[in-house]
Amino acid sequence: MSINILKFIKDDQGSVRVYKIADNTLLASLNPASNIIKDRSQKDFFIIQNENGENPFVLSYLEISKSLCEPEIYADNFNEFLIELADKFFYSSGGSSSSIPSPLDVNVINFDPYLHKYKNPYLCDATYYTYDYNRYVVKCTMIFDSSISGDIYKLINNDSFDNRNNQPFGNLSYPQTRTLDFNTYFRFMDMYIRFNPRPSNLAIVGTGKRITIELILDVRTNEFFIAHHHTNLPPLQAPNFELPKLKQDVASPTKDGIEINLSEYYLTIMFESPYQIT
Repeated sequence: MSINILKFIKDDQGSVRVYKIADNTLLASLNPASNIIKDRSQKDFFIIQNENGENPFVLSYLEISKSLCEPEIYADNFNEFLIELADKFFYSSGGSSSSIPSPLDVNVINFDPYLHKYKNPYLCDATYYTYDYNRYVVKCTMIFDSSISGDIYKLINNDSFDNRNNQPFGNLSYPQTRTLDFNTYFRFMDMYIRFNPRPSNLAIVGTGKRITIELILDVRTNEFFIAHHHTNLPPLQAPNFELPKLKQDVASPTKDGIEINLSEYYLTIMFESPYQIT
């Protein structure tokens, strides 16, 4: 495949145009309200489609000359490229003659379900994930420590996303730190989570058995990451450890969600509200 043969130009009316670099011919003119979706069937490919999910336009990240795009795209990897592309070309309708907001606008303010456009996130590995760069990440953290209690865990930093300011924020509906039992679901964005640690399989950290699970969602690509402290590794001083990322093959589909069944814990992620929800 040829490399760097295309460029994106955003015109004064807000339309996004794709040109061939060699002869500057127009390949496509795109509505800024289009969706950008990573093509999970092809590495380094992404899809641009209209707001109805129709007329897909498939491109390779490797075909794009970032330096010749207007505005220029600054990215060292595929994930950063998608963020820059969405942010500079498709994410906002500002400057466009169209009054239709981009479908990539997340519009989630304190869990207003009628505004939330993202459902059924997909679990993926973290080979290109750059946490410090991506401000469109929301997360929550679960900590179980048997020295505190053997049948509850702490839920902290349960984020939502403020589309108006393009940044995550602590969910104001609940205190920043909550305690939950192993049978109760809690809500994280459009997901309903139940965490069931298994103390008998956990390593001793300090005065008790401890495990930390971090759930991470990219609100723009709908990619879902799970990070955890492997308890079969030598104990590390919390919170200054790197959390290994899970791979896709640890998840199995279930009705309206996915299940992750590991020796250290059992995690259920539902995309529709279960009966028992806090």
